[in-house]
Amino acid sequence: VLPAALIAGTRRAALLTVLGLALGLWRTGFGPEPVAPSEGWQSQRCVVASIPTVGRMDGWVCDVASDAMKFRARFVSAEPDLIPGDRVVLFGNLRPRTLASGEQAWVLDRTRIEHLEYRGSRIWKWVASVRRRYVEFIAATTPENAGIMDALTIGAREYLPEGEPAKFAAAGMLHAIAASGLHVFVLAAFAEFLLGLLPVPRYAIILGVAMLLGVYLLASGLHPSTLRASIAAVAFRSAYLVRRESDLLSALSLASLIVLAMDPGELTRLGFQLTMVAGVFLSLFARYEPLGERGLIPYARNWFGAQLRLGILATAVTAPIVAFHLHELSLAAPVTALAVAIFLPVVLVLAMGGFCVQFLVPSVGAGMILGASQLTGNIQGIASLAAEWRWASVSVPPFPGWWIAVPFGAALAVWRPTVRPA
Repeated sequence: VLPAALIAGTRRAALLTVLGLALGLWRTGFGPEPVAPSEGWQSQRCVVASIPTVGRMDGWVCDVASDAMKFRARFVSAEPDLIPGDRVVLFGNLRPRTLASGEQAWVLDRTRIEHLEYRGSRIWKWVASVRRRYVEFIAATTPENAGIMDALTIGAREYLPEGEPAKFAAAGMLHAIAASGLHVFVLAAFAEFLLGLLPVPRYAIILGVAMLLGVYLLASGLHPSTLRASIAAVAFRSAYLVRRESDLLSALSLASLIVLAMDPGELTRLGFQLTMVAGVFLSLFARYEPLGERGLIPYARNWFGAQLRLGILATAVTAPIVAFHLHELSLAAPVTALAVAIFLPVVLVLAMGGFCVQFLVPSVGAGMILGASQLTGNIQGIASLAAEWRWASVSVPPFPGWWIAVPFGAALAVWRPTVRPA
């Protein structure tokens, strides 16, 4: 509703929306009330929410959701024959546990399937096979850096060494090892630039971008954040096909409506909130100015300055939500965001390009993967260095969710619409 009100150009409607949001948060809180389940061996009727993945220490794991809570099911024997959307009855030992990422979660340990009540869409089998083939290709090409490559490209953090995700979180670089909108927009921009060099019509460029994002969606396991960003990226570029001007807020609104229609629970999840807040406020407050072409050094200086300003703005607008969910704020995030902007696009483009090319020329695809692997050490080194800084992050005490509406409302109150010159 908020992006729609802003698109309409009425600040009064936007402020009324913020007021309604504040009242809603005051009445209901920021998300559902936590449920304290009982520990021990028990049966759970639930719906599978993710593709089963294998970790080095945790066996096969997948996310599931019951009527009362969400938790992680761990299978220690063989890969479970489960796909998202399956309704099953699982039996196991439910207990709290600290995951490798440092997060606290409930885990149904030593799970076995008692009964399969309903089978989800078989398309997930195809998605799982593409994701598994990508992971196996990376592991076969660069086994020493396979874990960090999987995390940086498709958000597969289950292969990272223990404690590594905590370093990225303290350095403000957690979005780099999560399948996020950043990865999608990098790939879309690269594909658009590359196809734009060819003598092809505009609709062919849009189709090529959509096809590349489709491959990435399969490799990342149709993650909600990548699906949301892919819809927004394609919708933003498809405005040309209906002779309309591209508008990022409209594209974000369309993507959010589709994703929320598929799963209304996305509204209370951290990834959705960060994507929408960052997208909306960057669209409203960021000023995209020409970098100029006076020489390599001035161009590079202007580009670095623009990336640093965007990093500071993105960190500032997402800070209230990060503080509410994680009770921690990274002070190094604006600087480390610059490092992510330099190295991650190269790693991502080489990795996904190598995966696609290896079907035609295996040696070239493997070479691209090895090139991307050489850059992962730079990203890991920056994350380790920033995490060791004494003031890299600060703890934030818990606070009511409706307080978040205060800084956002104040920011929208000072926002002024800009008119593009004719």
